[in-house]
Amino acid sequence: MLFRWLSVLGLSFALAWSGTIDPLSGGILLALVVWNSAISLLAISNRRLPYHRAINLFLDLACSLGLYIVTGGVQGAVPWAGILVLLSASVYYELRGAMLAALAVAVTQTGADLIQANGMLDPFPTLVFAGLNLAAGLGLGLVGRGLIQRVRAIYQANLRQSREVEQKLQQAERNRLQAFYDSIETLSSSLNYRVVLESAIDLCTSALGGVDGAAGNMLSAALLFGAQDLQVEAARRFSPRDLRLTFPAVEGVLRAALDSPDPQCIQNPAADP
Repeated sequence: MLFRWLSVLGLSFALAWSGTIDPLSGGILLALVVWNSAISLLAISNRRLPYHRAINLFLDLACSLGLYIVTGGVQGAVPWAGILVLLSASVYYELRGAMLAALAVAVTQTGADLIQANGMLDPFPTLVFAGLNLAAGLGLGLVGRGLIQRVRAIYQANLRQSREVEQKLQQAERNRLQAFYDSIETLSSSLNYRVVLESAIDLCTSALGGVDGAAGNMLSAALLFGAQDLQVEAARRFSPRDLRLTFPAVEGVLRAALDSPDPQCIQNPAADP
């Protein structure tokens, strides 16, 4: 879209600089501005017209030919007006499209010069600009092909990366579910309460995202009442000293957890009584 606006800006500047803007050329420029604005809004909303590229090329060819004719043809202010078509074709259809567009511009501009000259045409300037249009089509087509190939390569790389990330997420989810079901199987088949507690901790870790996620680095423990206080029966990432700790659970978050079925959360565990 940027190249279209740059083309219109360049044509407007050239006509203003030469002082040849009249109602006809100004109307054609205004039509280009309105059309570019419309397709810019479509691009912003991620929408396209049916035959979007072909319509743009046809309108560019018509407007560039109109400017070429009303400004005096090959002797006028913008004999290079066909650049508008060549830029669009090189981006939309790469080298082949740019060369076909250059041929169309050369033929239509030569025909316009013949009609305006009433058979008294000096062929040299017309042939020169026809050759320049073909050369510009070749150059812009090569540039457009390289640009599009690079954009496609970046798009394909991003697409592959997205697929790899999605596959990794799916694999992680499958692993999490597998660990979840394995823990359930262990819970239902074991009579050893320590194995059950260990499996329950693993089950909770899996439910929170698995050992490969943030939950894998969390401290976790299962506490049971001993003779009087709560003591650690199973834990993850506890030091040997912490495994020997006991908790009266007469106040603080442990007391709240015993009194309520709701999950409890504290911001500063070190300050909890």
